[in-house]
Amino acid sequence: MLIPDMEKFHENDKEMLTDLERLFRRWYKSALSKSFMYNYNADSLVFDGFYPYYYNQKVKVLFIGRESLGISGQNYITVLYDAYKNNKVGSKTINRSSFHARMFYITYALNNQEYNWSNIPYASELTDSFGTKEGISFSFMNLSKLSNESSGWSADWPLIDNFVSSFKSDEINFFNEQISILKPDLIIAMNLGKSLRALGNLTSIEKGKNVNVHKLKVNDSYIPLLNTFHFSAPAKKDPDDYFKPVIEAYKKYVLKLNKL
Repeated sequence: MLIPDMEKFHENDKEMLTDLERLFRRWYKSALSKSFMYNYNADSLVFDGFYPYYYNQKVKVLFIGRESLGISGQNYITVLYDAYKNNKVGSKTINRSSFHARMFYITYALNNQEYNWSNIPYASELTDSFGTKEGISFSFMNLSKLSNESSGWSADWPLIDNFVSSFKSDEINFFNEQISILKPDLIIAMNLGKSLRALGNLTSIEKGKNVNVHKLKVNDSYIPLLNTFHFSAPAKKDPDDYFKPVIEAYKKYVLKLNKL
């Protein structure tokens, strides 16, 4: 499925859904001529995008991960939207699913100007209103549109690199085009390392202990990009390793300066 069911989305979202569908059809057509690892093909692609009411957010946040897990050929947004609304991702509640809960916490903070960690609600308290006029929403894309179908949780970097390199010679940068449609105010990437360059013209602003600050050129403007730890990294603490560093970088480079 290229895009989710439009009935779940606000009228303001539907034009962009159509734009994404047009882009994904073009991406799919290009993938038909590619050779991927593990005999993956164009029908294996897992397309992503944004959740309902994303374009109504005060601060539109785009999170960029590495790859999906165990959902080959499905639509990422459809699968995870249902998981969020049911407060269960796989066998875990969303509070115990650090990868997803951390996106909720940061999105809530930025859109409610609540920068005190102790005042952030649990993710489970935000799921009922998620994707509604009253709640939070965000956009999400994985660098690789191929799902890791192994039994492990470690990123399959050979597969990710194989996917990214397969489209280097295409006439457009599909990653940058998707970001252009999503129109984020802030991009938060999850430890993508050298693969960040696949997103387009990237300029480094500052390297920090927890967050590296960049700006990404999209069309004729620049979007602030924070590259931090992967949101499922073990032995990391929500407030100290993710929340506070991201908020500090946001205040310094996005909120205070308005732009990079």
